[in-house]
Amino acid sequence: MRTILILLALCMACDDEPTTEPPSTEAANTPNVPVPSQPEAEAEAEETTTGFIEAKVDGELKRFEYLPAHDNQVLTRVTHMQAHPSADSEAKLEITLLGWDVRQEELPMFFKFGLQRGGSGRDMLRSAQRMPGIRYADEAGNVYNRMVNDDTLECQSLEDLVLSCTFSGTLQAEDGDATVELTEGRAEVRLVTNELSDRFVEGTVGMAADESVERVGEAIDRRRGN
Repeated sequence: MRTILILLALCMACDDEPTTEPPSTEAANTPNVPVPSQPEAEAEAEETTTGFIEAKVDGELKRFEYLPAHDNQVLTRVTHMQAHPSADSEAKLEITLLGWDVRQEELPMFFKFGLQRGGSGRDMLRSAQRMPGIRYADEAGNVYNRMVNDDTLECQSLEDLVLSCTFSGTLQAEDGDATVELTEGRAEVRLVTNELSDRFVEGTVGMAADESVERVGEAIDRRRGN
């Protein structure tokens, strides 16, 4: 069972010596952030959900329709979609909207990383916590990533928890200099919700992250003279 691991972006606000320098948006790799799943005491209601994720990978259409339920969730601090060609395949297409609960967003919307400038230290930190990424793994186990910082990942609608998105872009290999080009990407996935996981995340990681944002935001504001 996967553990709760959305700390990657949230805990960037925990430094004792904050800085007003924004993190670089030049990184090619999106963070590998496992999706929070149900606590071990609660059994999964379903093994899979419905839908697909597809894209042309270097011009060849790949369509993945095996979607594990625990990898396709919308929670209060992350929305995640992941599809494989079959249950025993290592290949996958994955979209992570770290920091977004798409149930609370007005769609259509472009999801991209970008610091909010001109606001308070808290605004800057909260925007830095939001990182959308795309991940592709082929049958040979090669993994490619991209943190999205432009208008190439758009979600058009969420109806009855079916999230529809389009995407494209160049993904960088985790090992080496190889790249793959994704074009005509589409996702249409019925997301799973989990109120117990939501409450657990908000009462632990979420609370700690919010407190850190407040503390570091106050320090940044003081440095700015606000």
